Amino acid sequence: MNCITDLSRKMVYALALILLLSNPISMVSADHSPTHSRWSVEIGEDGDAIESMMLTEQGTALIPVHIVNENLVSITISLNYTSPFDATVSGPDSVTVEGSTNMKLEVIMRGVDIMDFEGGSEEPFEVTGTVTSRQGLPISVPGDSDSAEVEMIIPTIKRMALEVGGPAGQTDAGSEISLSVALTNEGNTQELPYNVQLTSSCAMMRLDLYLEGLDSRYEPKETKSRVVPIEIPQDNPTETCAISVEAIIYPEGDLSVKVTLNESVDVRIKQVASGQHEDTASEITDTLSATSLLVGIIALFASAYYRGSYAGNSLKP
Repeated sequence: MNCITDLSRKMVYALALILLLSNPISMVSADHSPTHSRWSVEIGEDGDAIESMMLTEQGTALIPVHIVNENLVSITISLNYTSPFDATVSGPDSVTVEGSTNMKLEVIMRGVDIMDFEGGSEEPFEVTGTVTSRQGLPISVPGDSDSAEVEMIIPTIKRMALEVGGPAGQTDAGSEISLSVALTNEGNTQELPYNVQLTSSCAMMRLDLYLEGLDSRYEPKETKSRVVPIEIPQDNPTETCAISVEAIIYPEGDLSVKVTLNESVDVRIKQVASGQHEDTASEITDTLSATSLLVGIIALFASAYYRGSYAGNSLKP
């Protein structure tokens, strides 16, 4: 009898132990944990995450966003986006992803003025998803969220503009002209031009001027200018001279990669005859002499007339 009682007691203990061990197992296998571990927000292509993206020169980008749902049930996710570089971001506010599927979204970024930012600047774009319902049933306390981030990069624009201005019309030999030269950094990163020089195509007006001050560092949108006085030789023949300005730029900082800016202006020169000034002076002198002689003759006749008239009056009674 005691043996039966002991056996019954052991069986009860064993059954109780089985029940105790079975409860936690059933709790673990039940679907009461959040779905975060079985869904995700990703930015990438073909399963590879994208860590950085370059904006176009028009300030746009197309960002591939994936919602991966490994759950057996569908989930509805609300989406929020950040706006780097004051961009306009367009994408869906909410999506429903069926169980065991992968949904691809295309988020469009536009409206970035890349000239307002330093080339190479980076700001993060982030998309955050939050589960709002499962299998069409709203979640009372949302909070199951995931996010993905990518660094958006401003492209580097290296561009400089050279402007040269000279006198209009014809210029006499022996005179002085002024040439205006302006260099502008139209890019969004610093630039440093080299060997800014001025030359002439005319044999008698040989120019090889180094334009000091124009070969310094330029900040984005900065302009530097100079006015260069040029003397035309007195005996320069009648011809058209091309006066050119050249600046050399190494855009990548590599001396093997060179960009040359070259602008020119045509100056029309008129030859002045060697005796032209003397002939003009002689003509003026001759004119003055003839005028003086004529005035003298008139004065002589006038004097004689007045004397004769006076003498006649004196003889009258």
